[in-house]
Amino acid sequence: MSTEFYCEEFPTEQNGKPVQTLKDLLEACPEDSFHFMTPVGYVDLTAQDAGQLRQGAAMPAHAGESGWEIPIPAEKLLQQELVSVLTRLEITQRVRLKLQKREVILPESIEISIAFEDDAVVLHCSFRFAEEDERHELDVIIGAVSVEVISE
Repeated sequence: MSTEFYCEEFPTEQNGKPVQTLKDLLEACPEDSFHFMTPVGYVDLTAQDAGQLRQGAAMPAHAGESGWEIPIPAEKLLQQELVSVLTRLEITQRVRLKLQKREVILPESIEISIAFEDDAVVLHCSFRFAEEDERHELDVIIGAVSVEVISE
């Protein structure tokens, strides 16, 4: 599972080591506060909260409203892989541009969604061909060592 950050970027390296997990990020930025989205909800951390999380304390996640918090174990949060909003946008734009190059696809009909599930990137694309009303659906699952294309 991946953690989506609503910031433009986060450090990619700290002391010569890559910053790939939330644990890495908290160690690289010990004085910072964070607001991020995880698969189980939003998590807000002050610098003090981040320090407690690094020490093993569970942190509350919420669905966007206070009063609906659920505790998330530290080990579950700290192992989250980081994905920036810019990474999501870059992947989406690359797919959109590739589909727009195909003359038979109506560019204005292209819709793309992207999800990060476990160790895979899942792209869902839908579009229409010129002179057709029917939408075509295509899912592309990109894993560490495989690519699977599913057309519907």
